Amino acid sequence: MSLDFSSVKLTGNPGPSGWTQIHEFLSENEEKKAKRGRLFAVVSTKLIKEGVDSVVAGRELLSRFHEEYFGNLDSSPFIALKSSLEKVINEFSGQWQEKVEIAAAAVLDNVVYTAAGGGSSVDIFREGSLAKILLSGQKEVVSASGYPKEGDLLVLGTSSFFKAFGEGTLKASLEGPNLEAFAEALAPATHAREDEGSIGAVVIKFSVEAKPEIIDKEPVRLKEEILGKLKERAAFFLKKSVGTIKKIGIKFPERKIYVREEFKEDVTVGSKKTTFTVGFLLLILLLISIGFGIKQKNIKKLKSQYEPKLIQAQQEFDESYGLVNVDKKRSRELFLSSQSKVNELLVGKITDKRLLTLEEKIKETEGVFLGIYNEETELFMDLSLISSGFKGSLLVFSGGNLYVLDRDGGKVARVKTDTKKTEIVAGPEQLKDISQITAYEDNVYGLSADGIYLLTEKKEKIIEKDWEGDISLFAYAGNIYLLNKTNLTITRFPAVEGGFAKGQSWLAPGINLSFAGVISTTIDGSIWLLFEPFKILKLSQGSPQSFKIDEVPGGLTRIDIIYSNEATSGIYLLDKNNKRIITLSKEGSYQALYSSEKIGETVDFVVSEDNKTIILLMGDKLHSIELRHL
Repeated sequence: MSLDFSSVKLTGNPGPSGWTQIHEFLSENEEKKAKRGRLFAVVSTKLIKEGVDSVVAGRELLSRFHEEYFGNLDSSPFIALKSSLEKVINEFSGQWQEKVEIAAAAVLDNVVYTAAGGGSSVDIFREGSLAKILLSGQKEVVSASGYPKEGDLLVLGTSSFFKAFGEGTLKASLEGPNLEAFAEALAPATHAREDEGSIGAVVIKFSVEAKPEIIDKEPVRLKEEILGKLKERAAFFLKKSVGTIKKIGIKFPERKIYVREEFKEDVTVGSKKTTFTVGFLLLILLLISIGFGIKQKNIKKLKSQYEPKLIQAQQEFDESYGLVNVDKKRSRELFLSSQSKVNELLVGKITDKRLLTLEEKIKETEGVFLGIYNEETELFMDLSLISSGFKGSLLVFSGGNLYVLDRDGGKVARVKTDTKKTEIVAGPEQLKDISQITAYEDNVYGLSADGIYLLTEKKEKIIEKDWEGDISLFAYAGNIYLLNKTNLTITRFPAVEGGFAKGQSWLAPGINLSFAGVISTTIDGSIWLLFEPFKILKLSQGSPQSFKIDEVPGGLTRIDIIYSNEATSGIYLLDKNNKRIITLSKEGSYQALYSSEKIGETVDFVVSEDNKTIILLMGDKLHSIELRHL
């Protein structure tokens, strides 16, 4: 019989009492998946510092735990799990000078391997009975393994968790109809405690087949109908009661006294009126009480419906922090899932204080997880100060130098990125008949109708023309490259002493490519070609390489310019229409997205990762954006 399993997590919010995180991980590597299974861990320690520093420390601990458990696949899961806990607890307890608790379980091939250290425990709930499997000491790690049965619930928890919830409370929460009932029962009490930061637990349920839970929403609708009918009845009785009292008031004067022989007052009529008044008031109070009771039940029912989702959103947010440096893809998935749940609850007009706090945290850390940075550009340089009327049309970056071409004005300006020192390096005389420029270090080259020139004061021809067609010119590592869109060739002119050697075909033998639709090129050792609207071709050592873009937030509909250089860790894509610059790894993985209104005005751009800066050309001005994802 093959067992399936599901889990639910419970943690308090970080605070002076400590920091606790629940971690669940299944490697995408098939060998690691087959030999290490799905890992669950509860990690807890005192806060090193308030806020982000504690989160960074937690990520460091989880990263180290992963390294130990998944690093060496030769040992059995049982030995690897215990050994990993021992090393990590000893290492970080000494480093932080604080107690570190870890309770972990690995589920693999119908076997569960467990280990606990630092004071944490592992319990099992089977057939209505709760038993402790592992109880660790402060400086020891204990371990066990076994075959779970259908319906078993395995509880991994911190010492504070088991201290806060005794056996009776724990059993009652585990006897609920589903796993969510466990979190729903204990979450309010957890968040009400002063030591909530150190409370954490994960419950793993084993079953033959996981069946989807069906949530019956009919009672809520029926309750709303009942409440509506009660309100109608209340209005009816109120109207009738007021009418009756008025009639009684007309028929019986407010006070009449009859004198008899005994000279006694007859108060019969007054008593009847008082009885009606009291009855009416009691009826109103009864209706108010019923209405209030129904309202409270509705509030409780609503809370029971949204609170499990809120708890799960909080847990996913916390876990995503722990995986930022371990598994960025999974971290991003958890963050997006948490963000989605929070947005669903906000749309439902839930006003729980915990929800609003989590919403704020998600907004503050969106850049960390999704790499989305909404930035205002800063003025880097006013080019009109270099030369009156200077307006840039092309930007080239090499060796710490920015070269700006003013095509209409016939000028090339050089800007030192570190000092912002500027000078005009070529004027109208040198740029006469020059259609394109490129640069390497301190040299500027121009493409003319009869060849390639070094643009100095005397404009020196360095390569004679032996080509025809639509040409793109660029330089790399001292060499000059020509991409011929007409003849479908890429020619490399190697730098030699005193000039350049004869051109050589850069494409590997037998490689035939179409350059139709190429709108932008860049080189960093590989040559990158951007085709309309957003196809990218990567060429290395003269041959096409596999390159696939991962999913980008907001999707891709068009890219206008592609940029990279030998010093960048990624490639950068300008999307003018959506006013953003996207950075990908050189394998195609999404890294970050920079968004700004000014990006829509960009004519050209370059990137200096050494200076952590994107530099944008906007006509007569250069603007900059700080790189924050590095």
